[in-house]
Amino acid sequence: MIKKALFGILFFTSIILKSQDFNCRVQVVDPNNDAAFKQVFGALQTSVLEFFNNRKWCSDNLLANEKIELNITINIDQKLSIDQFVATFAVQAVRPVFGTNYTTPILNYIDKDFSFRYAELQSMDFNENQYNNLTSFLGFYANVVLGLEYDSFGAEGGGSYYTKAQTIVNVAQSAPEAGWKQVMGARSINRYTLATDLNNSRFKILHESIYKYHRLGLDAMTKDASASRAVVTEVLNALYTLAKQNPNTLGIKIFFDAKAREIVEIYKKADNSEKTKIVDMLKQIDIKNAMIYDGIFAK
Repeated sequence: MIKKALFGILFFTSIILKSQDFNCRVQVVDPNNDAAFKQVFGALQTSVLEFFNNRKWCSDNLLANEKIELNITINIDQKLSIDQFVATFAVQAVRPVFGTNYTTPILNYIDKDFSFRYAELQSMDFNENQYNNLTSFLGFYANVVLGLEYDSFGAEGGGSYYTKAQTIVNVAQSAPEAGWKQVMGARSINRYTLATDLNNSRFKILHESIYKYHRLGLDAMTKDASASRAVVTEVLNALYTLAKQNPNTLGIKIFFDAKAREIVEIYKKADNSEKTKIVDMLKQIDIKNAMIYDGIFAK
């Protein structure tokens, strides 16, 4: 779970409903605990949860144990009016690892450019070809998660969902809200860049790496840990090469933001020579999480 400390005091109890493709949990957090907005934020929480859980998102008919586990936290940063808000949106998605009770994160991402209008009982209609500042935003992340999930089970399996995410971005180019357009500097870490990276043919190796890491690495770990770790090393080498050729690629960043602590656990049983090589490589391509990788040497 995303740490509650990052978002302030939990204002509403997390809820979950019967789902089609997602088992989604939603928390709407008002750090100011404003009684005047309690009812509207409660309605927003239910609306967002139903948006994910009650809609058919993928073409496959998923079994109960195949539903995609999704955790969303919406932290209200500003109340611009009675129905207009600025928020931080945190999304975490996980998938099961074969033969274990363990779930592995496939996305752990925070979007700080979430501006939207919401009035209690408003319709949550969604069409990827029509822009809406709330449902287009949510639909974008639904398709990113589906793309990553399908990539993790089949080679380049997420392509159709990344295309839908790109369509949403393209339609949003005239929107006044931030995060949808190409910009420079720190603001370039946004939905435009994420969709572009996930659909860029130059980054095909990223999708191959997601597949190999999960299906040939993690899913086989209980059978042969050393062989599976060798697959993970192959993946990290490939991502290292990609990162050197394409610095600051957001697609690579989201991979390591999800996997950094898991990678530490994978290499704790490696010999010291392997640990040293891996840590040196990881610190070059994932500076943000560099201190985390020191945990590989922990006893």
